[in-house]
Amino acid sequence: MCGPVPMPAACPKPARAPLSAAVIGSPEPLCPVCSTARGGRLWKSACSARCRAALSRRRRAEAQSGRDRKVRELLKAALRMVGH
Repeated sequence: MCGPVPMPAACPKPARAPLSAAVIGSPEPLCPVCSTARGGRLWKSACSARCRAALSRRRRAEAQSGRDRKVRELLKAALRMVGH
């Protein structure tokens, strides 16, 4: 029969971050419009109705400019094909 298996002198531990590691950034989520605290609710997109409306307008304007850019590129390509 086999005897007991000897244990290594030092058991290696898995590497992990220390519990006291400082978190970079704010512990509270910030409003993307006015940069104030959103009140700790992660599901809220902004801190107030005014900021939520401004964020919505900003997103719509960005989407519209993207669509305008695509249409402009397509129009330029069509004009090149026609010969203008």
